[in-house]
Amino acid sequence: MRLSGLATVIVGVCAVWEDNSNSALKGQNPYHIAHPNPHPNPHEAAPFRNQSLTAEQLLEFHKNGYLVIKNAVGSEHVSKALRYINRAIEDATKGRPVKDDEGTGNWHWRSHPAIMNLYRKGLAWRYSENLMGEKNFTVPTAAQVAIRYPLPGNKHAPPQLERNGWHLDGWQYGRGGTNQFSLLVGVALNPWREEMVGNFVVFPGKHHEMARNLAAEGGEEALRVALSKSPGPDLDVDPVQIIAEPGDIILAHSLLPHLPGPNHGHDIRYAVFFRVAHDQKDQTQFEDLFCDFEPVKTAFLQEN
Repeated sequence: MRLSGLATVIVGVCAVWEDNSNSALKGQNPYHIAHPNPHPNPHEAAPFRNQSLTAEQLLEFHKNGYLVIKNAVGSEHVSKALRYINRAIEDATKGRPVKDDEGTGNWHWRSHPAIMNLYRKGLAWRYSENLMGEKNFTVPTAAQVAIRYPLPGNKHAPPQLERNGWHLDGWQYGRGGTNQFSLLVGVALNPWREEMVGNFVVFPGKHHEMARNLAAEGGEEALRVALSKSPGPDLDVDPVQIIAEPGDIILAHSLLPHLPGPNHGHDIRYAVFFRVAHDQKDQTQFEDLFCDFEPVKTAFLQEN
């Protein structure tokens, strides 16, 4: 079944989150979005000024809604982040059985320099500028630490992932929609060298469809209702499980459907996500999918 409009999505979509249901029940948001911020940090200059995305990469982002950048964060920053995350797990659990993400929502850990340097000291900041324009956004001040524990051994990996397990960030917290930020930046902290090891999973190109549906009359409410249902609609494209090494980053449009893949491996899946919003973010704007990505729009218009 092809998703032709969000009015037809009332049948529902499974919002696959990283076991943050307890936070949701308490009215807490485990994600930090760098917008709106009543006291924004000064627009500093990003490092690696000699590095830039190519025109081909900007066009790929326009078409597919995401990019994977290899070796974007140095190994020393990856190692320091892992050390602090593992300390957070120990402090939170005191030897008890743990759930995905337990302990990592503590603000101290989410905003610690060891976590923030994954964005500030690598290519993520510079490439955010390449996508959104220089000095057009507030640098994040905290992150989502996202860990996926291995599933029990009696749960066997499916031959492939279903097309109906996607979500868009933000909607399940009832705060008015997913359009609160512009760019999702993910950092892999351990190897994802094969599928079914907790990979970040994307549905290429479907950000265009999401924007069209949300712009239609009643689209926001239709999606909000859909996200409360399960299973969801078939997006008519096979999901892609990102293969990554420690220090690789994913840059994804905020309207790109995605999900955390199941971890049928034997290691914990470690990742950190940053959410970046354009300073002029209009949360009601869906007609112009790339209004927050002027360099991407320019590259597309020059090509076409």
